[in-house]
Amino acid sequence: IASLEIAEALAHVPGGDAGDGVAPLGCAIGITTGKVFCCEAGSPLRREYTLNGSHVNLAARLMQAASKYSIPVLVDRATQQGAELHACACEVDKTLEPISVK
Repeated sequence: IASLEIAEALAHVPGGDAGDGVAPLGCAIGITTGKVFCCEAGSPLRREYTLNGSHVNLAARLMQAASKYSIPVLVDRATQQGAELHACACEVDKTLEPISVK
């Protein structure tokens, strides 16, 4: 639900200076559910937080597909069913290409 609220809020933010005709900001969010590996990596002087795993990659691919098809939020079926998102879910009126992770 938070992702839908983010998409809705960004739809009202102008992409540039007010009145310049620039389209509102948009977003593309991909959500999946599963186990991932997360850690801090690097030296004590420069550390980064990172996530790895097939679910991270699938979420990234869902985000790319959401952008390609102009869908603000795209979740996989398992996440939709597990979160009981039936009330706020809608069927996409486009045939999407299959999304897979190598």
